[in-house]
Amino acid sequence: MARAREVHMLWTMSALALGAALGSPAVFQPLTWGEAYARADATLANMTVPLLHIRGLCQRQVFANGLLLQKRGVAASGSPYYSAAGYYLYYDPHCDGKPSTRGRWVIQDGHPDFERTMDLD
Repeated sequence: MARAREVHMLWTMSALALGAALGSPAVFQPLTWGEAYARADATLANMTVPLLHIRGLCQRQVFANGLLLQKRGVAASGSPYYSAAGYYLYYDPHCDGKPSTRGRWVIQDGHPDFERTMDLD
């Protein structure tokens, strides 16, 4: 319990210092877990775009397991693309720019060039 008070006090002191530096009298008040979950539920209830839940990725891409991606649009190739937290999932018909290369789904950080029809990265 003492640790929680220390963390709350540090948050409050940081918020006061930031407010003073910015000339703002507002004090940051952290949410309780219940309030945070209620806000998250309200946000999800208002979302009109279905989310894509990815899982089962290989060991190299295990960091992305469990991500909920939102459809962001359609690439020039006609395939949909999704993103969340700075990561993009998209289908690249020819990821090396050679028409003989088979297409594949790619997940990467950073924004691909969706105006291109192949080799989007």
